[in-house]
Amino acid sequence: MNHHRGMSNSKILVLVAGIVLILLILLVTVNQEKKMEALKANHQHALTDIVVAIKHVNEVVLGPEPTGNFGIHHDYFGDVSLDLVNGKLRATTSSLENGLDIARKLLVLPHIKKIDWQMIPSKTASLGAHQIKLIPRGAGANCYLLYTEAGTSSHPRAPQYIIVNNGC
Repeated sequence: MNHHRGMSNSKILVLVAGIVLILLILLVTVNQEKKMEALKANHQHALTDIVVAIKHVNEVVLGPEPTGNFGIHHDYFGDVSLDLVNGKLRATTSSLENGLDIARKLLVLPHIKKIDWQMIPSKTASLGAHQIKLIPRGAGANCYLLYTEAGTSSHPRAPQYIIVNNGC
């Protein structure tokens, strides 16, 4: 009789251990999903913040219209050197980093940390203008800002800001 009761207890113990293991796996899975959602939201906010900062520098600091500064040139804002095309930030790593430093100094977005972005420059065949893809570190392939500079020396145009966030 005692032998039969021992087998029942061990079966119950295995069943309880299995249930606890399943609950732990579910808890870890739910936490991972919450972390992924928070990371996705952080990447999307970072994209929005960087667009606001670059637009502020282009439109407010540098002015809505270039004042005779067409083509590629350098300018200074305080002690910060800026590479510009048609009076707006160039699509280069150094120009955008310096532009964001200006945005931080002006407290446009004081919470923007030093850039932790992967920046991939390119040149568009159709526009002739340079582009740069800004990807938040750790983001997916379809989570980036595509910034196109303000045209070329011979064909000025407004800068373009395209956010792709369906893979954040």
